[in-house]
Amino acid sequence: MGMGCYYYLRAVPDSKEVRIVLRNLADSLCRDYRRYAKKDWAWFEHTLTYSNGMMPRLLFMAYTEFEKEKYLHTAQETLEFLTSVCIVDGKLHPIGCNGWYMRNRERAWYDQQPVDPMAHTLSYLSAYDATSDLKYLCLAKTSFDWFFGHNSVGEPLYDPVTGGCYDALSPEGANLNQGSESTICCLLAQLAMHPYIDKLDSAGCPMWPDPGTIEKG
Repeated sequence: MGMGCYYYLRAVPDSKEVRIVLRNLADSLCRDYRRYAKKDWAWFEHTLTYSNGMMPRLLFMAYTEFEKEKYLHTAQETLEFLTSVCIVDGKLHPIGCNGWYMRNRERAWYDQQPVDPMAHTLSYLSAYDATSDLKYLCLAKTSFDWFFGHNSVGEPLYDPVTGGCYDALSPEGANLNQGSESTICCLLAQLAMHPYIDKLDSAGCPMWPDPGTIEKG
């Protein structure tokens, strides 16, 4: 809802009602962060589940709209925490759906779902847009590369023959079902990355795979 408000304001910037809704949602996230965050757990609740990147993303968007430092501070702290958990040895390891990750317990590594790399990619791109910090652009590329085999199993989820995306990544490899949600997540990630292709070289981001794998047209 909050991200919908942000994009609505891009088209109708004078909508006071929508601005209020976006600000209230961002303030609510900041309150949740103050309530649950600990020295070793910089998050909005006691559990990391799925689409985690979307919450910092909303705060980066709210900062872009309102320029409130508390939005930026909370967005950066939570995204840094998420990065510390999910970027391992230069690869994205999304939280697994077989148990998630509850504070003070072991995290689940599998199954990894395409909705999470998409959320990570979009969140890092929003962070880059808000801060111009090139590290976020590189992290977006790392997250995006998950779809193409730069992941914990080394197996691509994107199917160039059908244009679809496999539903999940398990220790044994990809779940070969190509559901609509997974395919849409992969396509949205490609659309999101497309405007940044030319900036990747200047940012010094690792080129895996070659940017030509991003769908064009």
